[in-house]
Amino acid sequence: MGYVREGVLQAILKDHENRGWNSPWNIKFVDEGQAKPEVPSSIAFADWVNNDGVERRTKELKRLIDSWKDSDTFTEILRGMC
Repeated sequence: MGYVREGVLQAILKDHENRGWNSPWNIKFVDEGQAKPEVPSSIAFADWVNNDGVERRTKELKRLIDSWKDSDTFTEILRGMC
């Protein structure tokens, strides 16, 4: 996914935790003596999302962004987005 802002990272981690076994995220953590081992080294869509193709990825991003809008998360970024 490239670099993500800290707030977006935390929101994705929360979504991942809330979705449990059905999470659309594949989050990898590397513990190399890091001061913050809870910081992921990579975030990607889970295999089951990628296997379903672009429509599934779009659906998962829409679900996530809609949940952010509903909870007034990232209002400065998402205002005006349909």
